[in-house]
Amino acid sequence: MNQKIKQLAEQAGFKKAGTLFETEVPEYAMLLEKFAELIVKECAEQIELMRKRVEEYGPPPGYDSDTFRLAYNDSIDTIKEHFGVEE
Repeated sequence: MNQKIKQLAEQAGFKKAGTLFETEVPEYAMLLEKFAELIVKECAEQIELMRKRVEEYGPPPGYDSDTFRLAYNDSIDTIKEHFGVEE
């Protein structure tokens, strides 16, 4: 399980790594990790929708669409990388 996901799960009140996450119920750890990955992917998809809207309608006046596209793509990549989520 990605270290950041473990930290957030612990902050949410789940048992510490080394107990429930890794030894007691391995299926539970896999489900928790999958749940976290789905949330991260959903967030990235929302950014992707915003990027598509800018492509469709154009950026706000005075802004460059290439800059917006790069910013959205960088945001998506950064979020996925931070949480260790693959495509």
